[in-house]
Amino acid sequence: GLEISKRLAASGMVDFLNVIRGRIHTDPAMTDVIPVQGMKSAPHLDFAGEVKKATGMPTFHAARIPDVATARHAVASGLLDMVGMTRAHMADPHIVKKIMEGREDDIRPCVGATYCLDRIYQAGEALCIHNAATGRELTMPHQITPAETRKKVVIVGAGPGGLEAARVAAERGHDVTVFEAAAEPGGQVRLTV
Repeated sequence: GLEISKRLAASGMVDFLNVIRGRIHTDPAMTDVIPVQGMKSAPHLDFAGEVKKATGMPTFHAARIPDVATARHAVASGLLDMVGMTRAHMADPHIVKKIMEGREDDIRPCVGATYCLDRIYQAGEALCIHNAATGRELTMPHQITPAETRKKVVIVGAGPGGLEAARVAAERGHDVTVFEAAAEPGGQVRLTV
């Protein structure tokens, strides 16, 4: 990888390098290139930084860089010139706007479930397991509009669906009450922890 990068830089025919590491000839190999939930975040960031250092070329990289803090570190420490955050932008397409508005705490993070990629590779729509609006923007916009009439809304069940319904209703301006039989929210997702 480093040798090829050096040769490309020396050719004078390349303006920048977009670095990935690994091969995609099998599904297991692809998870090394595009890591899934439970795997280490930004596993090839240091390698991309080595390429930048060895070549002096502007260097781009994307591989499970799921959050702004990691992206900021990559650029501030000189490892990269530009960070690709494809899945993170699918989870929250308003990342840049929220950063500019000082609302980083409002960014919906990519959890690395890779539901989006699984669907794409099966010729399906690119949907996000963590953001129901992704891929459904025509019927479920990311920007929630206020309701014309404020209502009392009751949500039964604090699983992912119930919590999302409560969040959207509250953002629309409704008075929301959530009932949950269990001691803590999360529903069946808590069984995976």
